[in-house]
Amino acid sequence: TRSFYEEQGVPLAPSLTPPVEKQPVFERNTPPYTGFGTEADSLTSCVGSLVQTAPKKVLGEDRTLRYMGRLDSDVAEDIGREFVLQYFLVDSTLAIREPFRRNSGIVGGNFFRRGQDPVRTNDGVYLEAKDFYIGSKIGVAGFVFVITDSDDATLKYMERKESVFPYSSYALVMNSWGSTMQGALDDDSIYKACAEAGEDGGYLTMDGLKSLLTMYNCTFVDQELITVVRKLGSQIEIDTFVAQLKSPDMI
Repeated sequence: TRSFYEEQGVPLAPSLTPPVEKQPVFERNTPPYTGFGTEADSLTSCVGSLVQTAPKKVLGEDRTLRYMGRLDSDVAEDIGREFVLQYFLVDSTLAIREPFRRNSGIVGGNFFRRGQDPVRTNDGVYLEAKDFYIGSKIGVAGFVFVITDSDDATLKYMERKESVFPYSSYALVMNSWGSTMQGALDDDSIYKACAEAGEDGGYLTMDGLKSLLTMYNCTFVDQELITVVRKLGSQIEIDTFVAQLKSPDMI
């Protein structure tokens, strides 16, 4: 066409290139969970497909952590009630059962049934494995549970995973306590304090260890005490205890 017009003596103007408009990019934002139904069901309405399939779960380790707990409640009927809390690492779900107690007036059984989705706390955040340790408080379903004990398999697992459970790391616990008691370790007054808190045989019990830590205003949780007792025994020799406080790198 351009050649034809040039032959006729009517050259055309230079060709025009229309501007290329950048197409807008729309981001799909998942709305927050409303609390109605399961979270997986809510997500299926946001995937943009008429075929309603839930997103694939990312599964974790196939292991169950077991704890004993009690209700953190001032209600007279709740005093003495004990619960078994099971946290499933594979999908971050939780189950709570109340053992049957004869003549208690409480039937027992499932208190919080395991669901298909990760559990949210009373504050709306996801419950994680690191939230579980002896002395911690777990708030779910409008209740608050105080973790009071755990089985041996769970304690051993926590000690192997000290990056997740720092209160189960013997080295970290002793290092923390040693830093707080540094002045007493330097002038050896720690021996006198241990003797006052300990027993006549020159050893510390769990109660004596609590008294010693209280003397030096050491903050501690029950899990730390259990970690040390599991390492050094129920009757902790004072000389061994002080030596390891002084040299945490040798633990």
